[in-house]
Amino acid sequence: MKKIVLTAAVFALTLSTAFSQEFKPKEKEIAVGVGLTDFKSFSLVNGISGRYFYKSDLAIRASFNIDRESNADYDYDDKGAETKSTISNEMHLNLGLGVEKHFSGTDRLDPYAGADILVGLTSNNTEDKSTTSTVTSKSSDSNFGLRLLAGADYYVLPKVYIGTEFGITFSSFSKGDRTISGGAESLTKKYDDKFTQSSISTSIGAAGAIRIGFRF
Repeated sequence: MKKIVLTAAVFALTLSTAFSQEFKPKEKEIAVGVGLTDFKSFSLVNGISGRYFYKSDLAIRASFNIDRESNADYDYDDKGAETKSTISNEMHLNLGLGVEKHFSGTDRLDPYAGADILVGLTSNNTEDKSTTSTVTSKSSDSNFGLRLLAGADYYVLPKVYIGTEFGITFSSFSKGDRTISGGAESLTKKYDDKFTQSSISTSIGAAGAIRIGFRF
């Protein structure tokens, strides 16, 4: 009985101590977060982010996002023999660097506003293979943008938070070379003149549904 009472007392003291701590960021602390795209799994689709609190209310932020997708499609004849296949590999790499200004909020709620400079690269390799030929195509694109954002973190425990943010993004998109090789004539040609080389777009929305992170 004494052990149970002692254990309960220690647990209560630990819990009380934890919840009596300050929740808000302090100067020279570092925070790391990961995006949660749905309620089933973590994903790099929304990237990994980091913050360095130069001051308790001012942070330098960086984000990293890499996403790779591979697809394969096959066609067969009536006898089950393969007649055609298409294999594609696409990779997206996005980097961000910016600043955040944090406001008073409440003991646990930490609202902020900020801005990011965004740089992205996309590459795509596709192979179309039939019984008579093999055609490969390669492409590379890039984008550059500026995102104005606002968000909030809620500290469920000292130095452990969940949060989300919304923003407006201004971005420019540039298409790189498209190279197609193979085919009946076994030619390699750049199809630069067949595509619009650049575009400018604006988007508004959430930058990751939910983010979970911690400070140290």
